[in-house]
Amino acid sequence: MKNIFQFEVDGKAALGFDTGLSAQAFAQAKMASFVTDPGLIVFSDERTETWQAAGVIEYAQTGAPGTMVVWGPVFDGERLDNLIAGDSRKDQALNAVRRWTAALCVLQNTAHNSLSITKGNTQGDYSLRPYGAIIAPENSAEGRAVFFPPRRLVERCVQAEGNKAWINGGEAYVHPDLNGNTALANAAAFTASAMLYRIFSGKPPFPNQDENLLHQDIREGVFLPVHLASPGLDEKIAGLINSALSPKNGKFAGGKKIDRPTLKNFIEVIGLANFNSFFHTLPPLEKEKIEKEREHYLTKNKRTVTTRRFIIRNTVVIAGVFIALLIGIFTVRGIIQRKADLPSTAGMDSAEVIQMYYDSISALDHQRMEACVMGKAGKNDINMVSNYYVLTKVRQAYEPNLPGVMPAQEWLAAGKPGGVSVFGISDLAIEKVSGNETGDETAYRTTFILWLPENQSDDAENAVPDWEFAPTAYPCIDELRLVRHKGNWKIGVIERREGCSNSK
Repeated sequence: MKNIFQFEVDGKAALGFDTGLSAQAFAQAKMASFVTDPGLIVFSDERTETWQAAGVIEYAQTGAPGTMVVWGPVFDGERLDNLIAGDSRKDQALNAVRRWTAALCVLQNTAHNSLSITKGNTQGDYSLRPYGAIIAPENSAEGRAVFFPPRRLVERCVQAEGNKAWINGGEAYVHPDLNGNTALANAAAFTASAMLYRIFSGKPPFPNQDENLLHQDIREGVFLPVHLASPGLDEKIAGLINSALSPKNGKFAGGKKIDRPTLKNFIEVIGLANFNSFFHTLPPLEKEKIEKEREHYLTKNKRTVTTRRFIIRNTVVIAGVFIALLIGIFTVRGIIQRKADLPSTAGMDSAEVIQMYYDSISALDHQRMEACVMGKAGKNDINMVSNYYVLTKVRQAYEPNLPGVMPAQEWLAAGKPGGVSVFGISDLAIEKVSGNETGDETAYRTTFILWLPENQSDDAENAVPDWEFAPTAYPCIDELRLVRHKGNWKIGVIERREGCSNSK
């Protein structure tokens, strides 16, 4: 555990969490609040004990510059993500998952039911990601305990270790859509199955190292079934793992929950058996059959996924506009070339992110809009801006004398001149509803007027610029929720309450 380690403070043993930040950066990031966040220790006899950081000091590990380390009472153990990645100690890894699963069951049945992968409550805030649990040795003084460090603190430490640790120790094992306490049982079962897949097959079910593609793979269930990845694995445990990881047997479809296997299901099947007992010897013909089935599955699945994602990417291209296909090709190529230079919300407060989002609508800048949001937030707004931009460029290509697009606020300030295409936001007002800049979530309400060119279609996403008519005004009220993502504010939810209804 590179950034979580034991050391001495004033001659006494302590557990340190290295933030990887200098004293100045630590102060600028306002991370002193990390000292007040509690952790929780769950013992094998179902007792729980709060862990509280004692302070923060500047500390230099061997051969490294001094960084700020949050420290507290010592806890002897190993991070769960390191245990399940240990291919030479399968039984130890399996026992670690058993104890982690049992600890979660204790928390679900007590007042500490506060585990989540996005936010917590006054009881505490812990992480379901494997790097968010430290497992005590089998015969330790801690009594086979499981330690859940404060979520924000352990996430900061893992971020400091680099993207590989962030992906392989956490993101590869959690479902991005199973968030919050209401989905705790499903989220925990998904993580348990992903860890067991890693132990039994030697590889994670979702190995992609690009975070966006990794999340897409998880959502679509793009993984090799564990019975093909681990020939000879017990059918019952293989069935549970495949069911928990498959979107067909657990996703939230249309807001309706579909049952997933529970933690208790895994506890019952795993029992106390050792690693080897979960496998049976296969005759040569059976091995050959499974190998052929595996190769067939990989080939077919790759073709299916590639085709499906190609279609999804091209649904944003305007139907019926032939030249848009060429523009789309060049746009995709340009996006790939400029990927490293994409806009971001780094250094912005939550209100600035909101201002950037609405300013980008008037500027027809869908990339800056995408930088402000996460998930499906603002999807229809982004599609509307992208489509309007493409159609405008196509028409101007055929009618070069046509005027350009004028932002709505600029058009109003100029006295509403005629002969121009008007698009965008005016009269924007931003009101904070809850939250503050030191937390992980804020809520806002915005009021504004969306101006669209007059069009025979009532569909705002497919608005075609027409310079012969005055623009139409649509008064709107949005309810927005912002969350921190890797330290930066992002808009997670946009609910349009009144007026135009093109963004949710």
